Amino acid sequence: MAQGFLPFQYESDRGSAGETSRAGLLVFVELFRALGLLESVRDDVGVRRNGLGYTDWQVVLALMLLNLAGGDCVADLDVLEGDAGFCRVHRALETHGLTRRERKDLRDRFPGGRERTVPSSSAVFRYLSRFHVEAAAPPAFKAAVAQVPGAEWRPLSREEGGRPVATGREWAEVCFVPNRLCSKKRGREYRYLATREVLAQPPLPGLGAQLALFFPTLEMDAVHYKLFGVVTNREGDGGELILWHDERSGRSEGAHAVMKNDLDGGTLPSGAFGENAAWWTIMILAFNLHTAMKRMALGEGWGRKRLKALRFHFINLPGRVLCHAGRLIIRLAGDHPSFDLLVAARQRILALSRSP
Repeated sequence: MAQGFLPFQYESDRGSAGETSRAGLLVFVELFRALGLLESVRDDVGVRRNGLGYTDWQVVLALMLLNLAGGDCVADLDVLEGDAGFCRVHRALETHGLTRRERKDLRDRFPGGRERTVPSSSAVFRYLSRFHVEAAAPPAFKAAVAQVPGAEWRPLSREEGGRPVATGREWAEVCFVPNRLCSKKRGREYRYLATREVLAQPPLPGLGAQLALFFPTLEMDAVHYKLFGVVTNREGDGGELILWHDERSGRSEGAHAVMKNDLDGGTLPSGAFGENAAWWTIMILAFNLHTAMKRMALGEGWGRKRLKALRFHFINLPGRVLCHAGRLIIRLAGDHPSFDLLVAARQRILALSRSP
């Protein structure tokens, strides 16, 4: 029986495990490792630090690759899992650079044997359900802000036409260390800056305690303020950092279009706010990784190209996976125009990984 109108047909080769249709996607795994993102996710997320099953960085990386490959939803992880060549190389790369103890710990997380390379949909939903969104200004931070003396609050002004213009806000540096940063002797150091702005319409007498707005507020010296916080690891004047933070990117609409249309920012997986916030954050990581790939690995001419061009020329490339003399080899067609692009990108990533 004919499959279609034209004289060709598709067949399923269940015995083949040596082909991939996403040979370029593995270079993103390489950039992920070279930039130290594996260590950052492992040290800072901590949802699956202990226990069984996939680690934090395995789930986060799988969802980032899903975004970059063009998947629309969590269920599309099965399409990645069905790419046998990709899974073969990806699983081999997971243990690269790990100590013998770390490799053993990774194997021990799957006592019954590991059946999949990327997590299943149910495993991802269980992972996302562990995330909960805190208020924009946690009570501990608000308490620290309330202890800042009035003399330390400085007016925040921006420059327009060479002249300072008042913004109606004040800023101060807050002595605040979250509990999660106190669990390590070598935790990262951050600065916490706060801005306050007098509410344009103060609450009615006697209703201050019942004030509930969509932004955080704080009462100081019988005055109600709108409160905003900025966390940074940068040095320099705090007021200038806040103004820099408030600036528009200049191409924000284009960036949002990529997030919602090219990546998975437009298809949230759940009705729970915490799960959607985690999904969105991982999408932002994928967006930043693809931007780093264009600017740092692919070279001049790729900075303004959309993700669809990256998928066509770089990600969705057919290749055959071979193992020769203990080395994994992904073989493209001899005259494929993207071969030199792949090799050049990997060489730049190698140089990046060796830089201090």
